[in-house]
Formats: sequence, C-alpha cells, structure tokens
Amino acid sequence: MSTVQKTKQWIKELMRELQWEDPQKTYHGTCAMLHALRDRLTLHKTADLASQLPMLLFSKV
Repeated sequence: MSTVQKTKQWIKELMRELQWEDPQKTYHGTCAMLHALRDRLTLHKTADLASQLPMLLFSKV
C-alpha cells in the first residue's frame, strides 16, 4: 500500500471517529494538532509518534 493510500485510509478512519464529512478539514485539523503536539513533546516522544504515522502525516510532525 502506498503512502498516499495509507494516509487516505488513516484520514477516512479519523473522519469516522470525529464524525466529520470533509477530508480536507480532517487533514488540516490533524496537521494543526500534530504541530501543537510536536511543540510540547520531547524529541524522543515526537519520533515515537511520527514512526506510527503514514509518511505524509509524518512530514507534518
């Protein structure tokens, strides 16, 4: 599965959890949340989090 497919699947699952209907809103909301987390976590914890994300979301961390 490509990184684009993994990211789309991840966003689709997140949309379902949040009960949102707009994938772009979900993606941008996720990126904003990842930026906020990145600014508050240690480098080690940020790396651990990023390793669990699809590559396109990883680049946002």
